[in-house]
Amino acid sequence: MPHGAIEKPRQYDLIVFDIDGTINAEKSCWKYIHKAFGSYETIGRELLEYHIEHRTPYDDYARLNLVHWRGRHRDEFLDVIRSIPMRDGAVEVLNYVDDRGYRTGAISSGFTFWRDRLRDEFCIEFDFYRSNEIVFDDSGVCTGDIIMNTTDNVPGKDKASIIAREARKLGISLKNTVMVGDGWGDVSAMKLAGRSFCVGDVFPEVREAADECFGESLLPLMDRL
Repeated sequence: MPHGAIEKPRQYDLIVFDIDGTINAEKSCWKYIHKAFGSYETIGRELLEYHIEHRTPYDDYARLNLVHWRGRHRDEFLDVIRSIPMRDGAVEVLNYVDDRGYRTGAISSGFTFWRDRLRDEFCIEFDFYRSNEIVFDDSGVCTGDIIMNTTDNVPGKDKASIIAREARKLGISLKNTVMVGDGWGDVSAMKLAGRSFCVGDVFPEVREAADECFGESLLPLMDRL
């Protein structure tokens, strides 16, 4: 901060981020991984388009995908995750909220790999991180199973339930929380949080749920906190 500048008071206590399409620039980690593995045109596209058109239960969609990744090694997934570009301004925003003492959380319907990448590559840690876990055997090989910790069709595992539960653990009122996302799975948490923002090209119901929508960069968020 420039010498003599006055830091504005914090308006909130907890900032919660979605990951895929919000912190990174890839809206569908499923699509990205299928493309990297060469299975998007054979099955990934069909699964994704059917899911979007029919709004099928997210955990059903997840399990249908994992079947086609059985036998892949954990390192293959990590290599793909490391190749996904970050959203413009994401690292700057995460460092900004950390420097100002905000509590932070991540609620992702993607995978835990991103927690490790953000920690190892950017030294970014969250007060809580909730996401889904691909199951690997003792040799690091994908079994084709997934542990669903975040999904929009199971009570208690939707993002609204998670943000309410985690805010309560931290002793923070929901009116003092912020939710930042880009997908329809974020809508319930956006409606519950004290303030909400969306980023990128979003579905109409996401735009309606958010208090404000940004373009392709997260940088404007710093001026709103």
